[in-house]
Amino acid sequence: MIKYLAWDSDFFDNKIGKLIYREGDEWPTEQEFRAFDLVYIFSNTALDLNYPLYDIKFTFYKETQSKLFPASVYLYDNEKHDYIQLQELVFLSGHDSRFRKDPFFGEQAFKNLYKAWIDKSLNTVNSKVLVYEEESQLLGFIAIKEENNKAFIDLIAVIPEAQGKGVGHQLVDAVDSILGDSKMLYVPTQQTNAQACHFYEKCGFKISDKHYIYHYAKDSF
Repeated sequence: MIKYLAWDSDFFDNKIGKLIYREGDEWPTEQEFRAFDLVYIFSNTALDLNYPLYDIKFTFYKETQSKLFPASVYLYDNEKHDYIQLQELVFLSGHDSRFRKDPFFGEQAFKNLYKAWIDKSLNTVNSKVLVYEEESQLLGFIAIKEENNKAFIDLIAVIPEAQGKGVGHQLVDAVDSILGDSKMLYVPTQQTNAQACHFYEKCGFKISDKHYIYHYAKDSF
């Protein structure tokens, strides 16, 4: 059954739905698909479809361990840190996102989405945004949210010039420091983002699941 996504539909000004398909499920009819402008199709196995595959999503996880809080990492403060620099990092974090790849959305809609995402992280009680700063320049950031005994990395990025210099590791260490021992920390990324996958493995994460994500766009068929 295709679920109507109210937030996505309002934000993108199109009727958008989501289908979570498991082997053996009944496939929706063409009429059901055509009731939507766009449908996200999630499956834990590859499907033989005419619809484009826009993402193979890995979800990584690890158990947190208490660590010292890194000296160059700070809780984002709008009065002390440059929001424009943060925004550019946020766009960088989505460079391999399906919302950037799919022409249904376009570059501006992708940026609007990621800007809304970081703004929500900055203004939600159970979320935190941490930045790595040197000489008033933000070299990286990480946005997390907590739910019960779990935590999720929503967004993370390091500027190209600072990659490979330990900035990302220190951001993850800062998250460990905040969360303390024995919380489960999850982070999604794209299989095509080999650099990110390698980074998470070096940080002690393991793969918990894998999903194939297809997009059905009515005007394409």
